[in-house]
Amino acid sequence: MRLEMNEVNVIKRFILRALMAAYPTPLPGEALDAAVRTGVNPRPLMSDVELAKRDLEARGMIVGTRDPVDDSVSWALTPAGVIQAKPL
Repeated sequence: MRLEMNEVNVIKRFILRALMAAYPTPLPGEALDAAVRTGVNPRPLMSDVELAKRDLEARGMIVGTRDPVDDSVSWALTPAGVIQAKPL
């Protein structure tokens, strides 16, 4: 079952809080995904997690960096993301 858009917003807020807790260290994508899947209730679909990350990235709040060796992605807050995450 897909989440409603307001529930995707819950995922986005969770992502911002998780990345703020790790700031300024980037969080490996697998760790971020696992945190979202265990920390958001009801447990979101990975497609909803990906949608939330893509939207935050498009809005300039987070940035994903791909490792050239193993092709993994790590996520970090941008300065705009820090501003949004601090009050959460």
